[in-house]
Amino acid sequence: MLLSFSVSNYRSVKDAITFSMEPILPKSNKDENLIITDRYVGLKSAVIYGANASGKSNLISAMKFVKDFVLGSATDSNVGNNINVEPFLLSSDINPSSTFEIVFTADDTRYRYGFTCDTEQVLKEWCFEAKKRAEYPLFLREADEINVENRFKEGNGLELKTRNNALFLSVVSQFNGSVSGIITNWFRQFNTISGLGDEDYFRYSAKQYAKPENKPMVLALLKAADMDIVDLDVTHSSLDPRDLPKDFPEELKKLIVKSGGNAKGEMISIRSKHEKFDENLKLVGHAYLDYHANESKGTQKFFSLSGPILNTIKYGKVLIIDELDARLHPKLTQVIVNIFNSTKSNPHNAQLIFATHDTNLINRKSFRRDQIWFAEKDQGRATDIYSLAEYNLPDKKGKVREDQSWEKDYIKGRYGAIPYLGDFSALIAD
Repeated sequence: MLLSFSVSNYRSVKDAITFSMEPILPKSNKDENLIITDRYVGLKSAVIYGANASGKSNLISAMKFVKDFVLGSATDSNVGNNINVEPFLLSSDINPSSTFEIVFTADDTRYRYGFTCDTEQVLKEWCFEAKKRAEYPLFLREADEINVENRFKEGNGLELKTRNNALFLSVVSQFNGSVSGIITNWFRQFNTISGLGDEDYFRYSAKQYAKPENKPMVLALLKAADMDIVDLDVTHSSLDPRDLPKDFPEELKKLIVKSGGNAKGEMISIRSKHEKFDENLKLVGHAYLDYHANESKGTQKFFSLSGPILNTIKYGKVLIIDELDARLHPKLTQVIVNIFNSTKSNPHNAQLIFATHDTNLINRKSFRRDQIWFAEKDQGRATDIYSLAEYNLPDKKGKVREDQSWEKDYIKGRYGAIPYLGDFSALIAD
């Protein structure tokens, strides 16, 4: 379970900001949206709003960077490579190093892990665990010195095997450390995807659907979304774009790959099965339609997301989606939110975090106030984030109340995090 994520000096983020999945409001406030264990309480979902270029995507990018760096920094392929991190550049006093910290639970143990790095090396790294209330360090790293505590014996002797551009945690995990393995395995369940590139997940979702145990769940999801799809016919073939003639148009090669093929010689095509009626609206049979040619972009995106969503629900993972609402009707976005917030459909306490512009979700039926977050840039063009539960209304009116109209007030600009538009008509006239 993700509890919080903090980042400073990364892209549009200058000073440290913290995104929290720990509830601020009392448990009695919409308890079905909470993950309640013996020792910890978390939120099943959270949504991030903000104007274009406010930094929502950069926050999600920071999360993805941490995951990728933890899982890949110690591999041989990264020897001598620069670290793909970009500091805040819109300041006269540019700081070259960025800091990240993430707090989560795994096997009923709370971990706090973080590091500071620039494009060339890891400058600091730390890892703490708390099996009860007290928190104890596992290791502390500063520059070339790594101090390994007794409770992290698996790290002994691996200090000298850690490159300047690699994380100590990643190195210990490669040597099959038990605690480091638990931590890195958690990061494998921490997934970020883009809602704008749903074709990237089409193949994954198609493969998931082809498994008999997953097919009923995908169909139930499509039915809940009112897609009118009775079944999907998934076909695998061995057409390999590499076997095409050398003078075959490059754009057609790309089209083949985009519609289901890859460089490994595997093709996936789908036909969607729909009911067919006569003039009296009596069911007379079924028709099969080409998925890519006949289904809407919204339907295609919803199916592409079905694989990652159901996999997240099935195994209790964390899923972060940027631009979830792109090409989706607001009711479809609501279906996805309801799946995660429901105890019945989310028995393993999976978590969903997503960025959107769909203001229909800013209501008490969908979220608690501490599940609604806003991203906004300050006068120095740096990103700040805050939750609706934390926000202080102007003119000393206190916190946002449960009985207020959240969506209308947000659109009016009472909570900030909206674009401030100029006079377009005057601009065009000039």
